[in-house]
Amino acid sequence: MDSPQPIVRQGSDFLADKGSWVVGNAWLDVNASHLMAGVIYPIVNSVQVYRCPTDRSTVRNHPDLSRTRSYSSNLYLNACRAGFALSVAS
Repeated sequence: MDSPQPIVRQGSDFLADKGSWVVGNAWLDVNASHLMAGVIYPIVNSVQVYRCPTDRSTVRNHPDLSRTRSYSSNLYLNACRAGFALSVAS
């Protein structure tokens, strides 16, 4: 059985894929569609919670666009690798 791969490589960049808390890459995303495609969005139902109000960072190669998110999470949030299962002992 293949396990989902929520982190994929695209060139020299890593992108969060479907099934991750967000999709895409904060440095590259030019709109909020990837935030809304993440598994957490239906719970928080707001794109504003993903960005610190004092963050002035911009999208790579688009200095006029603010990044859609500035908060992040560990890559292993709900992740698994083929042949390696994460489990919690009871």
